[in-house]
Amino acid sequence: MRRRFTLPLMLLAVAGVVAAAPAHAQAPTAKLLPAQSEIGFVSKQMGVPVQGQFKKFDAQVAFDPKQPANGKIAFAIDTGSATIGDRDTDAR
Repeated sequence: MRRRFTLPLMLLAVAGVVAAAPAHAQAPTAKLLPAQSEIGFVSKQMGVPVQGQFKKFDAQVAFDPKQPANGKIAFAIDTGSATIGDRDTDAR
């Protein structure tokens, strides 16, 4: 099964954290909160798009609006936490 991250959704979550981060001389670092964020994916099963999300992940964002080229994003995703909202499929 091929999976494709929904990049626009992830970028929206990152933008929300960056906008809320305080400005400092160094690039401020913020941590995405899984309870308030979402990393999703879309796969195809028999040609039908199936949306899902990862429940467990760790992500940090460092961004200075005065030096956007130096911004960094680091994240780790627990692929075992993937869910598509179907109990039978998610239990596997």
